[in-house]
Amino acid sequence: MELPQLSGGVDGKHISMKKPPHAGSYYYNYKGFHSIILKAVLDATYKFLYVDVGAEGGALDGGTWSNCSLNDAVEETRAGVPQPEPLPNDDQAVLYHLVVDDAFAFRTWMMKPLFQWSQVLREHICSYRLSHARRVVENAFGILCQRSRCFMTMMH
Repeated sequence: MELPQLSGGVDGKHISMKKPPHAGSYYYNYKGFHSIILKAVLDATYKFLYVDVGAEGGALDGGTWSNCSLNDAVEETRAGVPQPEPLPNDDQAVLYHLVVDDAFAFRTWMMKPLFQWSQVLREHICSYRLSHARRVVENAFGILCQRSRCFMTMMH
């Protein structure tokens, strides 16, 4: 399924690690273990376009995103994102965007599924398509773990 003007999908993966000395709860995540976060942007062909590693596991996805270099580059128009252009059979320019999950704040260049309970049919279809597009990112992390088993064990 193709979504026009989609630049990629964003997600993060918690990499289990031994608790660093004197770290307190900075690396302790909501899943119940210590971790660092691997955040990535992928395209529809499972190609990693951007990777950020090292955020403390106790931080939330939205918070780690706002502190990564790609966020700054997009906000300051240094990321090489194409200029907005019209969709086929239209004359109104549409921004290119990244698809994200609920943990991220809305931005003009980020799209995420809408809250499920308040959707009319058009919103439900849009949310379904955005969720479907995000599956590529989820699948890519699964493939990464299968190929590099170190992501499935605790790092010392």
